[in-house]
Amino acid sequence: MQQQDEELRSIRESPEFPLTMKRIQWGPTHTTLYCEMTGEAIRPYIPASLRDRVFHMFHDATHPGPKVTDRLIRQRYVWPNMHRDIVKWCKDCLDCQQSKIIRHVQLNLEKFVALDGRFEHVHMDLIGPLPESDGYKYCVTIIDRFSRRPVAIPLKASLSTVLLGLRTHVRLDTGALSAEFVYGTTLRVPGEFVLPDDFTPNPKMFIEEFREHMRKVKPISVEHKKRAFVFKDLYSCFHVFLRRVGGTKKALERPYTGPHKIVNRVSDRVFDIDVNGTQRSVSVENLKPAYGIRNDLCSATPKAGQSIHSATSNQL
Repeated sequence: MQQQDEELRSIRESPEFPLTMKRIQWGPTHTTLYCEMTGEAIRPYIPASLRDRVFHMFHDATHPGPKVTDRLIRQRYVWPNMHRDIVKWCKDCLDCQQSKIIRHVQLNLEKFVALDGRFEHVHMDLIGPLPESDGYKYCVTIIDRFSRRPVAIPLKASLSTVLLGLRTHVRLDTGALSAEFVYGTTLRVPGEFVLPDDFTPNPKMFIEEFREHMRKVKPISVEHKKRAFVFKDLYSCFHVFLRRVGGTKKALERPYTGPHKIVNRVSDRVFDIDVNGTQRSVSVENLKPAYGIRNDLCSATPKAGQSIHSATSNQL
């Protein structure tokens, strides 16, 4: 086969080519082979028609990575651009793609509007009389409906009259009194306890600085240390592998299934893929691109007792 290889002929005719080929007699039959002999080992030249077979002979046993596979083959054989070919074949190996986890896709969180309804609705109530302590026997409880923040203020005297005025105040959101929700009717109070709309608050009385500080309080921004990562070929490939998520993993079970054909890219975050004849919407965080798959190839998920190579070859 070496005599019929056009690439070997161009290597022999080109003096500037880095590979130096010598013709030797190999084996007991004295077969004529062209080998590279610049190093300590004698490395036969492999023609293009046999390179794929040599790769599978060294790679399929334990499925090492590109560097180890390249080192194993380079110690025994030689051909031009062999590192480039070995890296491509390791990348296209279906068993390696199903079993090896390089990196998972991680997306940034989408922006959302933070709701802010703090102190728009406040619930107040009076507790007591309680066992006296330093002259205090009542307690006013204040709870913000939005943040559910509780505040308890001890009192020496009862504020039942003030709370009665609050219960007779018309709520703006419902247009009714609080007493009407509890008792079904309005309450009679001895005087006016609700301030008018044009009332000007006294800063010293209402602690204006504290109120101004509470207006400026904002939610703490959430920062994620994890950086977003997406495979560069994920949005251009035709087939993907699906990561197994949830459930109990069986012994020696591969972390990925597939390859599965992409039916539709709904968005940058969701793909519709074909899983055993059923269309499923899957997040891209559970996908990785499949290499070495023909565009018109259907889902190549092997059946029980069938290897991935046989499942692919039957469809090819």
